Amino acid sequence: MARFTLFSTLALLMILVTWRFWPEPSEEDRVREVIRAVIAGAEAGDVGDVMSHVSERFSGDSGEGGFDKPTLRSLLTVRFLKHGPIAVFVAEILVEITGVDAHANFDALLTESTGNWTEIIPVNADGWHMEVDLSREDKGWKIVAAKRSDVRLQ
Repeated sequence: MARFTLFSTLALLMILVTWRFWPEPSEEDRVREVIRAVIAGAEAGDVGDVMSHVSERFSGDSGEGGFDKPTLRSLLTVRFLKHGPIAVFVAEILVEITGVDAHANFDALLTESTGNWTEIIPVNADGWHMEVDLSREDKGWKIVAAKRSDVRLQ
């Protein structure tokens, strides 16, 4: 019994020391976490998860003029209902922080599938280069602007 108590105490002490000295994530990492959370929400088809990371000040560019947060919510809802599940594959997310603002850019491959065995062979796919602006708000980093363009093959 004493051996178990000693082992438990040492394990708890190691956990506390590790937790205490574990480095805080950098602001760049926090921005990457927001982008990954948006991607996870999109893959799950959960508009709420995606929109929880979008600022009320959002301005997007669809290539046909800008749109705001309510329009983005509508576009995502229609997309998820009409086309079903998607998968998103992202290359490295590059982040620059300037005070309370951040700029991230990355390339992403979005694939549409039927949700069954053909998932390994996408029904449709697009490659996008994303430029995303974020701002630190009361509840953390929020997306305030986004632009997409087709990925250029090199």
